[in-house]
Amino acid sequence: MARIRKFIALLTLILLIPSSTRAVSADCSAYEVYLVKGVYPINGWLLIVVEHDSYVCGMIAGEWESRLDFANSLQEYYVLTDGERAFLLGGYGPSLMNTTPVGMINGTFYVLKVEKSKEPYKNVTLTIDGEPKNFTLIKNVTVRETYRFEGNCLEKVSECTITAYPNGTVTKRCNGAQLNVSAFKLPSTQTYGSYVEAREGRIAFNFEGKDYTATLPGDINASMLRLTAFKAKRGIVLINREVVQLPAGEGLDEAPLLSRIENGTVSLLEVPPDFSELVCEKPVVSATNATAELHKPATHGRKICGTAFLVLLATSALAVRRRK
Repeated sequence: MARIRKFIALLTLILLIPSSTRAVSADCSAYEVYLVKGVYPINGWLLIVVEHDSYVCGMIAGEWESRLDFANSLQEYYVLTDGERAFLLGGYGPSLMNTTPVGMINGTFYVLKVEKSKEPYKNVTLTIDGEPKNFTLIKNVTVRETYRFEGNCLEKVSECTITAYPNGTVTKRCNGAQLNVSAFKLPSTQTYGSYVEAREGRIAFNFEGKDYTATLPGDINASMLRLTAFKAKRGIVLINREVVQLPAGEGLDEAPLLSRIENGTVSLLEVPPDFSELVCEKPVVSATNATAELHKPATHGRKICGTAFLVLLATSALAVRRRK
């Protein structure tokens, strides 16, 4: 009886192996999805909001299927372009910032940049089982910079450095005018552009009474495009409103979402990973300095207060008189 059970178990395992192999070889793979969600006019530029989702391959009901990777999905990217250049302003989502990095306040467009890092703070030595062990304590540093956009470049208006120490102390040092970034809102109106017809390797459209034609690059399939033409400060921007699917790990800079017409040919608009080239040479930061200690645990043996503080004052005054 035991031999029969072992044989049945072995037979089941043998049958499962080809089945699993067939499931893996089915159309299941990780990939990225990008889609233009909205286009907003800002001082002659275009703010483009792009949705991003990631899909991974996982076992569902005994079969391999693509499923949403929640840790790297439900994201939004914000791109600013004048028709000649494009800049990635930032992103919002689970694995990015937890605050919308762009928005309007009182009719002015602002951009928030946040950088986080871990830095060595102090070296300590502890004795463990009679042997000294060296450890490096780490402090967490967050730098928050706010920029104001006036139509030509981004001017820095404030900078805050928040440092969290291993003992629980958190300090905040700020320069410039502080803004309530939670009040950031996208512009109230979108722009919708003009329909672009794409076929047989060419595009054609009419914009503000003028006819445009251009040639598509040979490696682009016109059937995969749903182009719309928009007017920006330095030229026409062609935006692909089709869902773009890319292999896993490919970023926004690889997605054929933005393009322009150059010498009668459609060429992709590159989106660099940051907006450093758009920052004004002379950032506008006010002279106001503020340093605040957000939270500091009680210190023992170092705090001077009460009677001890009065004694210290009296001693200092006596020392001053003797010097005189």
